[in-house]
Amino acid sequence: MQWIYYIILFSVIFGNIDKNEYEIKLYGFNVAKCEVYISDTLYNSKECTKIEYKVKSINFMDIFFNIKNYYLTIIDNQDFSIKYYQKNTIQPKIHNILETKELNNRIFYSDNEYEIFKNEYNIFSFLYGLSSGRITNSNKSFIIDREGKKYNAIISVIGADYKLTTDEITSKSGVIEHTDIFSWGLFLPNTEKIIRFNRENNIIESCQFQKGLLKFRADLIK
Repeated sequence: MQWIYYIILFSVIFGNIDKNEYEIKLYGFNVAKCEVYISDTLYNSKECTKIEYKVKSINFMDIFFNIKNYYLTIIDNQDFSIKYYQKNTIQPKIHNILETKELNNRIFYSDNEYEIFKNEYNIFSFLYGLSSGRITNSNKSFIIDREGKKYNAIISVIGADYKLTTDEITSKSGVIEHTDIFSWGLFLPNTEKIIRFNRENNIIESCQFQKGLLKFRADLIK
């Protein structure tokens, strides 16, 4: 684990860090705050991008359903492949700790056989690819990994918005049987996922995820 601290140190010294903050609302009420950090880093002597998400419950949510989540993804700047992933999420009765390892230039989740292949994204690298303009093809199928579970993802353009559709490819349980509420909610079947970007700044302005009456929305704090 010591090497990950050197990655962070190099990022602080040599990299430019972009930070954006979002309000997360449930039924219109502010329930959480999300901080997103994008920075340059070095990984195994390769130029990479470090993507960090920090989510913390606020207001009444902090009392009734306390959440403190951290997600870290490192991607190769050349082929956009995931080089490292780590998460540490805390919510009532569920504490997930997860990371990947590299073996023979392949990326596996630690202590199991689940692999993240080079042509796959996770939700964090996928959103970064959309916001940075790296992913531009609409109606093309992509593969998103969620802790060992695989999903087909298709982006369709609706005016200024992008609609993300995901369908599970495999029935395997994945690395974690009971994942955090956000990772779980994002990939629920028959969920509407709408993303809006500011193309002048290449940042996400809002994300909305809705299944029936359940609706989460994240808005950029300007």
